[in-house]
Amino acid sequence: MSSQNQAGMPTENMFTTSKDEDKKFEVFPEAAMKSGPIYRTAPKYEAGAYRFHAITGQVLHQRLQTCRDLQQQNIINLQPLQSQLTEAYGLSQCPDNPAAIISECGDSVPCQYDYTTLNAKVMGVKIKEEWNVFTTERIDATRFYNSCGPINIEYPEYLTKTSSMYSAYMQGDVARFECVQSHWIKGVNEYKCGIVVDYNRPNEYRFEWNKGEQPWCRSREKENFFIWLSAILGTIAIIMVSIWK
Repeated sequence: MSSQNQAGMPTENMFTTSKDEDKKFEVFPEAAMKSGPIYRTAPKYEAGAYRFHAITGQVLHQRLQTCRDLQQQNIINLQPLQSQLTEAYGLSQCPDNPAAIISECGDSVPCQYDYTTLNAKVMGVKIKEEWNVFTTERIDATRFYNSCGPINIEYPEYLTKTSSMYSAYMQGDVARFECVQSHWIKGVNEYKCGIVVDYNRPNEYRFEWNKGEQPWCRSREKENFFIWLSAILGTIAIIMVSIWK
């Protein structure tokens, strides 16, 4: 029976090739990787009692259940022959406290695997904590966000965003702008990212910033000058109106 599929690719070991044109790459040092392990283990771990056997999640779960039953059902120990078989199985296959592994690890497969195969409680509990942290970070990293994109404004001189490190383009975010201490802020200095729904088409929506005037900065000295100028001109206007009456 051929070990190749219709496309000519090997089906037994995908690290080997049957194409003659690919053999020219065997001059490179890494070509040996496809014929054996990259880091070869000691011979004692390839045969005999120390040989590595892959354990699937189902096999591991069944082993823990069996070991826990042997640990808790002492009635088996009353039978001489079965007691010897139970002891031999427990010494070769079971950890010290399988009931504690099931209780402390719960449904955490990494915890069960390390706790059972290495018989190490500290490592099992630690890998459970690290796995929970990893899953939490993965959920946060793949979370769907609604963005309004950049704010369509100019950034004139003396204008700053508060704070420049905060998120300011997602749904619900508020972007605030301020001026340096020597200037006053003018225009709309606060923008919020929100959803805009077309009520005639409920299934269509978008995310936009609220409308507003371009923010800009005016120096405090010029602002005070305009205030005094407005007050003086207003007083003169009131006096002139009083005279004309």
